[in-house]
Amino acid sequence: MTEITRTSNTIIEKAYKLIGIFSSERALSKGDVNEGLNTLNALLDNYSSNNTKIAYDKQLTFPVTAGKQRYTFSTAIGADVDSQRIVNLKFINLEDANFLYPVDIVADVIYYRRAQALNATCRPVQAYFQNENEQSFIFFFTKPEIDYSCTIKAKFMIDKVSLNQPLAEVPGYYHDFLAYAVARNLQDVFDGSSWNDKKEAKYKELLKDVIGATDLDFNIKTGAMLKAGRGYNDGRIMRGY
Repeated sequence: MTEITRTSNTIIEKAYKLIGIFSSERALSKGDVNEGLNTLNALLDNYSSNNTKIAYDKQLTFPVTAGKQRYTFSTAIGADVDSQRIVNLKFINLEDANFLYPVDIVADVIYYRRAQALNATCRPVQAYFQNENEQSFIFFFTKPEIDYSCTIKAKFMIDKVSLNQPLAEVPGYYHDFLAYAVARNLQDVFDGSSWNDKKEAKYKELLKDVIGATDLDFNIKTGAMLKAGRGYNDGRIMRGY
């Protein structure tokens, strides 16, 4: 079986196929692709501000430098770590040449109500995570006394993509949802496009699953498993996928 490489363009192409604009006989123009990308990014930006966040689990390794406590995460120029914003930070590990050290993630109440040694330098044992509108940051309690390699596991948000951007780490169920969401918006733009009640019902089904399972790992819980969790008011379970 041929494995499909998931990218931003495969989402756009599927969206156009859903409305009958793209096929093996009818290629997309550059303008069509750009229109699809703009629509996809507008949706992702909107989702990032509500409960339809498109996020995925990933481990990320970056350098922690002696004396530097605060690290920003963003795709914007100037960020300490070039990455998507973090929705939820799950663990932090620091590593030197000899040992791997876990770092405790502290709550707001500890960060804002505890005394901090401003000039102390030693191995950090605690850190604070905060997600802001344009970036996320991790603040280590005490300045690192040496350089470390830091590995985090987190749920990263996707709020903007570029053409042909690889999205292999994003679960396939999100790709299906985004393709239907983009198609639903594009069908009002192009003459001769097609959108029917069956496709609208499928879009609403995917949307309901994504909203209702924002904290689940879609790499483990497949679309069929998610759908099995939806029930009717009388207790009957919907079948199939």
